[in-house]
Amino acid sequence: MGKTQSKLFSSKNVKFDTQGNEVAINASTTGTAPRRNSSAREGSVTTPQGSRRFGSFAGKFVLQYVDGQSRPRPPVEDFDGQNENQLRSGAARMRQELDSIYKAVAIMNQLALELDINKAVDNVRDVVLELLHCERVTLFMVDSQQKELRARVSNPNEVFEMIRIPFGVGIAGRVAETGTSMNIMDAYHCDLFNPSIDKKTGFTTRNILCCPISDMSGNHVAVIQALNKKDGYFTTGDEANLELFGVHLGNTLSKSRFHTTALAEKQRMGKLYEAFRHINTAGTTLDQLVSIILRAVHQLVYAERSMLLFVDQARDHLWTKWFRGTALDNKDISMVVKLNESNLLTRVAQTNEGICQHNVLTGEVASVIGSVMGIQSAKSVLIQPILDVRNGKCLAMVCAMDKSEQIENAFFSDPNFNSGDQNAIAVFAMEVATILSERSLEISFASALSTVTATGGSAAAGDLDQVLEAQLMSYVGNEDIESIASSISRSLSNKRSPSHSTRCSMEQSPGDAPQLVAQSLSASLSQQKPSPKKEAQRLALNREQLRRWDLDICAYTTEDLLKLVYDIFADSGVVEHFHLDERKLMSFIAAVCSHYHANPYHNFCHVVYVLHGCYMIMMTTEANKCLTRVDQLVLLISALCHDIDHDGHTNSFHINTNSPLAQRYNDLSVMENHHCAITFAILAKRDCSLLDHLDKPLRQEIRRLIIAGILATDMTFHFSLTTDFKNHSNFSIEKEDERLLLVKSILHAADISNPVRTFIVNCNMSHRVHNEFRLQVSEERKLGITPMLHMDAKDERVQCQLESNFIDFVVTPLWEHMALRFPGLQVCLDQIRANRDAYKQLAERTPTAIAAAMKRALANPKTADAASIQAWALQCEQEELQAVAATIKLPNSATSAGSAAAEPAATTAPAPEQVLPASGPGSVPSTGGVGERERGAGEAELASVSRASTQKSLNGGSSRASSLDATSSSVVSSGGIRLAQGDEA
Repeated sequence: MGKTQSKLFSSKNVKFDTQGNEVAINASTTGTAPRRNSSAREGSVTTPQGSRRFGSFAGKFVLQYVDGQSRPRPPVEDFDGQNENQLRSGAARMRQELDSIYKAVAIMNQLALELDINKAVDNVRDVVLELLHCERVTLFMVDSQQKELRARVSNPNEVFEMIRIPFGVGIAGRVAETGTSMNIMDAYHCDLFNPSIDKKTGFTTRNILCCPISDMSGNHVAVIQALNKKDGYFTTGDEANLELFGVHLGNTLSKSRFHTTALAEKQRMGKLYEAFRHINTAGTTLDQLVSIILRAVHQLVYAERSMLLFVDQARDHLWTKWFRGTALDNKDISMVVKLNESNLLTRVAQTNEGICQHNVLTGEVASVIGSVMGIQSAKSVLIQPILDVRNGKCLAMVCAMDKSEQIENAFFSDPNFNSGDQNAIAVFAMEVATILSERSLEISFASALSTVTATGGSAAAGDLDQVLEAQLMSYVGNEDIESIASSISRSLSNKRSPSHSTRCSMEQSPGDAPQLVAQSLSASLSQQKPSPKKEAQRLALNREQLRRWDLDICAYTTEDLLKLVYDIFADSGVVEHFHLDERKLMSFIAAVCSHYHANPYHNFCHVVYVLHGCYMIMMTTEANKCLTRVDQLVLLISALCHDIDHDGHTNSFHINTNSPLAQRYNDLSVMENHHCAITFAILAKRDCSLLDHLDKPLRQEIRRLIIAGILATDMTFHFSLTTDFKNHSNFSIEKEDERLLLVKSILHAADISNPVRTFIVNCNMSHRVHNEFRLQVSEERKLGITPMLHMDAKDERVQCQLESNFIDFVVTPLWEHMALRFPGLQVCLDQIRANRDAYKQLAERTPTAIAAAMKRALANPKTADAASIQAWALQCEQEELQAVAATIKLPNSATSAGSAAAEPAATTAPAPEQVLPASGPGSVPSTGGVGERERGAGEAELASVSRASTQKSLNGGSSRASSLDATSSSVVSSGGIRLAQGDEA
């Protein structure tokens, strides 16, 4: 300022008379090219505006806009310097301008002390009004990050509102973009001027002076726009004066902006503290906690809409039922988002990194959000993950959409979410993570009980009907398909019950229609309530199929399994006896199905096997005479729910990792206690309340028995339960303790009844068990936990040995006593022993041969049985031996023997698919060899040669060593086929 001020007041540039009036101004100080007056002294000029030339910068060049074109301002008219009146008038104007400057300086002194940004802006406007003698002044604050100007203006109703102008738009936008002043002498002839504003406000703009305002660092902080000079046009002197005060105005605005920003952050920290205090309040429910979290999100970032979504890793989706937003208040809205979808929510869940984006379609956030929230786009979206403090996985996420209009009226607020908002939410998420991690069990309950529709919101009934009609063709014929589809679409739109859950976690065969349609169809069919006569006829037709131990449940679709479960309940007689509501029963079955996850073994397929086993024991033996109707209902419900919400881990894993479930249940039957809790939570749901119509004492008794039955499936009770069952020679229906022991024993026997099934089913379920074991072993090794030996089978040969031992030491003792008490189960005991023998024989083959045979069997379950699997393993082993013989150079005698042994295999071995017909329930494969009696002399010779060769290979000894030279040894040791993999097993 000092340097500029010295130029303005230098006596070298201005001359005064004895009365202090201006006489002349040196021509070198003017910014125009005025004409010379011959009466004036050489080298000076005079202007009719006198003091208006005071304060002009040397070399300043001002443009005027006429007819949309810029051109130099025309020179001012000369005046007679000897005219005393003009001199006095010029001096008076100079004094007036000096007075204005003094007033402006006084206001500046007050302005320097002002920290409130709104008052500071008003003071700046007052300074400019006084300095430039104009009718109006607008101050635009510069937002360099958003590249826009912001101004607070009053509308015709005298209500202030915030306007935003992008850089480069209009006169002010052009000044902000270029950083140069613009002096418009005729606004309506300037292409950048927008006359519609005058029409809207009723104000007439004649001329405009628009200048950038910078702080002491040279950063543009504002743009001043002055309208309508009261006594003519804006001059270069006005520009100079504005530039003189501009730095001080810029510094004042920067200081106020810094203060406002600091105050806003202080307030935000206070809100963070309050949020931390509230979310740590003891005793709040999950609903209350989520409400506090969403309220805090609104206060921290002024989110117009927000939601908290939880990540359900087991079900592979995000879910929520909590929203905050004016349009969503007091609405019961539920939503689920599959983690295999491509959207912003899924990206955050997978990367654990927050996202802040502007101008986003709701479909990019998640496909269901548009229909749920009633909007199609958002100005900005902020998504922040909440990571579990125990393992670093994404536990939940906060999604905020659009800043509220209320905050947008502030000068320095961002209309969109910015890095400051993202940092605030990130800090908040760290505290929330601690709280949610401590309540993970409660969250898992809420997740398990969440009832959501497939679309996550409403859908047009007509469109949904068309989709369902197309899908239903795979389940029913053309008859009544339209009415069924309409019924399902109505139930989906109304979100009636858990029967419309979006998933049923189990392995399905390819080509199945969507699970949602299957489950909804089940509910729809149950709602049609067929006549008792037709229902009895349908059950009579299905009863023969139901009461077979060789039922291949693995081949069933989800829809078939749901119908099968319903038929078991109906055929047992408990539905009729207890007058169970059929709709509630179907809803209950579908809800239970939806809470079994996609584990390799502990899924809905396994539980239907167990339920079917209980049904078979109860309905095909004398056991039903020892059980009351209450016991039968308890047995069926317990069987259906005994592994519900299983996460694929054993109790020991939960105990060793000190999981929330282990903490909740004090390391006692951890998963079994959890299964009980989820069972009764579902039964408490309105649409699944099967037992609500029963008397309270009866409901309490059923609850007690179900808990006892499910807890008895804990394998730690196996030997004590087997002993107790063995010590009871008879079971009396009159004794409650004996009936309860029988219920426990039947349920546990069915839970370990895989060896009761055909060998191919047994192999299939065994394969799934070991796959689930491998997943846990992998996790345990990452956590530094030593896996249990029986869970860490290194190859298929060891698996066969483990299965054989499991049958001998676990399954057979219990089922032997079951067959003694109920002779109708002798066929099951025979199958158990046959499967045990088959595993023992299969364990004699090489691991690679067993693996190849199993793979082929599982791919062709309808043609596979114990004998064919043995034959396939034998064939694979022979192919291995021939490959070794071709690779390793053997002595002539060994080569001849190998050729002699290989030739019958090529000429007499039958196709594996033609070995034997599939064995039925109770059939016992030959235990004296692999099909010697059935296949004839040629195959017997093949089998004997194979065994002899394999035995030599596996035993390793001098005979094999003498037959292999140094070359063959090097080939074997350098990566050839290892035939002795199972020796140490």
